[in-house]
Amino acid sequence: LNSVSEEDIEKYQKLTTIVKDKVIKVEGSNVGKLKPGALIKQLEAENNIKINHADHKCLLSIFKIRPYKDFCEDYDPFETNTKYCHYDEAHTDYLYQENWKIFLVHLLSNNLITQSQWRENFRNKIIIKIDDYEIK
Repeated sequence: LNSVSEEDIEKYQKLTTIVKDKVIKVEGSNVGKLKPGALIKQLEAENNIKINHADHKCLLSIFKIRPYKDFCEDYDPFETNTKYCHYDEAHTDYLYQENWKIFLVHLLSNNLITQSQWRENFRNKIIIKIDDYEIK
């Protein structure tokens, strides 16, 4: 820059100001929603709660968060509890809200239901009223 004139430096600075990149944020789909594997990993990493995919399926079924063909007779993928879960038609899978993670932390940290209870309820296709377990 020692060999460049003051006038050229000023012109360069004006030009770089005009040409700077502009980041445009566009609304995305499914922002902040979690796939089952990511949810399970976060539960363990953030709250030291260990459940597997089978346990997660049991909990989803007995609290009627999302349908499973082997749990309910009138299976409709769109019949979800949207406070906790959404069906993603484009990817034919389910995504979970932060609220579901908060609910699970509350449920499991406070031992409101045991693994043997949720597995037994799942085996017997017993639906539990989620209102009785939600944070008041």
